[in-house]
Amino acid sequence: MRLARILIVPLIAAALVASTALPAAAQTSVSLRYWPTNHFTALAGGASARTWDAAMISVGLRRDLPNNWGISFNGDFGSQTNWAGAWAGASSGNDSFWNINLHRNFPTANGAFSGFVGYGSAGYGSVFLPITAAQTRRYNGFRAGADMRFMTGAWTVMAWGATGIGGTTTTNAPGVSPTAENTPGTFSELGATVGFRTAGGWSIDAGYRSVTFTGGASTTFVASNERWQGWLIGVSRSLP
Repeated sequence: MRLARILIVPLIAAALVASTALPAAAQTSVSLRYWPTNHFTALAGGASARTWDAAMISVGLRRDLPNNWGISFNGDFGSQTNWAGAWAGASSGNDSFWNINLHRNFPTANGAFSGFVGYGSAGYGSVFLPITAAQTRRYNGFRAGADMRFMTGAWTVMAWGATGIGGTTTTNAPGVSPTAENTPGTFSELGATVGFRTAGGWSIDAGYRSVTFTGGASTTFVASNERWQGWLIGVSRSLP
């Protein structure tokens, strides 16, 4: 896995460099979305329970490259509110996700399908006073997936899914354990949007998304399943 990381970083870097000298037909898509999520946690295989809400801002960038290649970056950032259950005593917290991907595009008559590989991170940190350092849990690892875009008239439908490959989940809980503990982790993401294109290349989008990662049991912590899900709305634009 370390070798794979060494190989994919220069590959994506080369794709970024190539994008600075593209033909006029290439496109860049930019999206900004609001994703108010519910977070659910299931400990040691138990039933999922809502633990907090997070108002997430999602940013997406995607660039077509020559010969049906492409690159993309996605980032999500938000703060926690309305804690419940085991997190009822939290006083503040933040959630964040990001990923970078290399796509192989397969154009169709009304859109495109792509398979992709990349690297990503997803996690959160919550503060429980009087300890001011956040208790954190984060998944990091490679990912693979597919997405599709279908256009008819002014309407655009997008759908995507991704799964983690050989990831690791790290739990760091000051006041509970003196050191961070790593375990094998899993990751999955599913989402879909419907967009309506307006004049000037803008599109108004709405859809639904779910992100899940897990971490196995360690010396101090039990296994858990973390899931964010909710409706999203935003705008996107295609640029030359």
